[in-house]
Amino acid sequence: MIADNRHQPAWWVESRAGDEAGRIEKTLARGLWVLETIVTAAPLLGLLGTITGMMQSFNVVIGASTLVAPTQVTAGVAQALMRPALGLLIAVLSLFAFNLFSRMQSQALRHDGAAGLAAGRSYYGSTRKAARPRPIPRPAASRPHERQLIRVTR
Repeated sequence: MIADNRHQPAWWVESRAGDEAGRIEKTLARGLWVLETIVTAAPLLGLLGTITGMMQSFNVVIGASTLVAPTQVTAGVAQALMRPALGLLIAVLSLFAFNLFSRMQSQALRHDGAAGLAAGRSYYGSTRKAARPRPIPRPAASRPHERQLIRVTR
């Protein structure tokens, strides 16, 4: 990009390079929202599993007219304990994946930024100083009382 627009002023090339970096960042971050959603939703789905497992255990106890076998009750409790554990496992693994991909994204952007900066310096010269903005000239007052107002307010 820098080589193609070498004839343009440095500020213009920097602006276009910033736009291009934004597009690259958006492309790299394209699927991270899915991992963020999984990290958030998996424990909640595990909690839902806890509720349904406990409801199953209570239905066994409530629906029985005689003694209930402990294995029938513990089956619901086992479900109530397994589902949140599975949800937390999925959330933790997704969190590791999210952090890995986020780190890879930031390293890629940092690497591209450094490479772009080096390329810009080689094309535009590293010793060239940035142009300083010129001060805006202030209009001179035409009447004596206006001159006095300008002096007081400065």
